[in-house]
Amino acid sequence: MIKASQVSMGFLRSLYYEQVQKSIADAKKERARQVTEQARQDKQRDLALRRQISASRNKRHIKPVEIDRPQQPQRRSMNNKPPANISAEDFVEALEEME
Repeated sequence: MIKASQVSMGFLRSLYYEQVQKSIADAKKERARQVTEQARQDKQRDLALRRQISASRNKRHIKPVEIDRPQQPQRRSMNNKPPANISAEDFVEALEEME
């Protein structure tokens, strides 16, 4: 093993400088990894939220399907009343003319 007293001061400074540079680079890489991971998690959370909102929107627009309920024919109104200005005598006369 080499002792510090056996090595020149310039070599020690350059060694220290290299170690500091390496630790700074490692810290930057770790921070970049954390930012990337956080962005990925945020994207997944956002996508899940969008899916949930989309699903709730689609539920409002879909009409429920009614099963086991036969469709009833539309009833015609039975309000076939003669106009007010025509009397029963006019109908009798019209029937006599048709005969």
